[in-house]
Amino acid sequence: MKDGRSLPKKAFVLWEAVAFIATGVLEGLLAVLLHRWFFLRLWTLWLLGLVAVILVFWYLPLRYLNTEYKLESHSFWLCKGVFWQKTVCIPRNRVSYVNTFSDPLSRLCKLRSIRISAAGGSVWLFFLSEPEAQRILYALSPSFEEPL
Repeated sequence: MKDGRSLPKKAFVLWEAVAFIATGVLEGLLAVLLHRWFFLRLWTLWLLGLVAVILVFWYLPLRYLNTEYKLESHSFWLCKGVFWQKTVCIPRNRVSYVNTFSDPLSRLCKLRSIRISAAGGSVWLFFLSEPEAQRILYALSPSFEEPL
């Protein structure tokens, strides 16, 4: 899907920040827990650091670049995936409900995530800008009236 919208740049920055923080916390916790086994601790921390570098500098940028969505008059399209591309089409008349949410870090960056539930399952779209999430919410929810 080449004419769809992609995620905002803030989403990529937020993913990177969360990955760095989680890696630092996990490495600190492992360093404390494995303080008696010096070589095991070194190998574990080295391996965890390698996984973090691959995750932060390879996987997350590819996931960011390969996530697109499009809101059409009769359906919502989502295309995502790094290794395998997955395209999901949800017709508007099949949407059960739409839910938006944000965690404290997302709120700081003025980003929201959205969950679209339909008869066959649900789709999550993370880290949209607040106006874009509201636009999708109002477009897909028949019970909402868009504010003036």
